[in-house]
Amino acid sequence: MNEETSDRRHNPGRAAIFSTIVLLALYMLVSIAAQAYGGIGTKGLGLANLVTAPDVLANLGQSVLGGTLNKLLILATLVMTYAFAENAIQMWKPSYGSTSFHGIGGVFLLGIGTLVLGLVIMLVYRLAQPQFFLAGRSLPEAPELVELAGI
Repeated sequence: MNEETSDRRHNPGRAAIFSTIVLLALYMLVSIAAQAYGGIGTKGLGLANLVTAPDVLANLGQSVLGGTLNKLLILATLVMTYAFAENAIQMWKPSYGSTSFHGIGGVFLLGIGTLVLGLVIMLVYRLAQPQFFLAGRSLPEAPELVELAGI
């Protein structure tokens, strides 16, 4: 990415720090808003409710946005799909960036290569640890953590 910026020595680092700060601010804002709206009770939308604890934001989102949530998700999915396709087409061109391999842009090859590598690693891991992929479970239950949290 450094080769595509105007100030290679400073801008990538600044962008990384800025995006980290924005991400942290958004995380804090959503956390505060969830507590303010849902509360910390053990009933209803409360954040300590064991029924809604596995996916607090989905439960709060339905309450806050209602049917609008589904429309926003569909719109976001369509916009992201368009952005992905547009970027993939641009990255395919050898003139995008300063690298190309057999007439295909190096950025495109790097992106698709990373996705393919991730898929291969996931399939190998699925063969090695099939329990990880069963019934949506990814972590063993830990009742001692629930007791520690006082829920």
